[in-house]
Amino acid sequence: MKIINELRKNSRRNLNELAINVGLPVSTTYEKIKGYERGKIIKRHTSLIDFYNLGYLSRVIVAIKVKRELRENICNMLKDHPNINSVYRINRGYDYLIELVAKDSNEMSDILEDLSMQEGIVEKNLFEILSEIKKEEFILK
Repeated sequence: MKIINELRKNSRRNLNELAINVGLPVSTTYEKIKGYERGKIIKRHTSLIDFYNLGYLSRVIVAIKVKRELRENICNMLKDHPNINSVYRINRGYDYLIELVAKDSNEMSDILEDLSMQEGIVEKNLFEILSEIKKEEFILK
């Protein structure tokens, strides 16, 4: 867990520094990380992006309800959509929770209109993201 927590804090740290922080030899630390990758504990190494500072000023979370027989089609469309950052399968009356990112409110309006016109989406509930308070900071115990 120490290795995973250290990677969550900063995965760009060099292997020597990481090994020192967790109290293991470099070779052991390296082998454990490779094992986590093979075991799909570590899905991929990535960066957390501040969309606002990149010029993407509009972000919304949308819960959508889909006709059962069209779920697979809608799911594929959501996975392939260039403005959708995240897609989750959910419950409580909705099927998917998606995070949309756009340059401005006009672009977001166009994306939401296109989404509304998709055959099979029967209901949607929007939540505009006003500010990000915490993201990807869970530390294992």
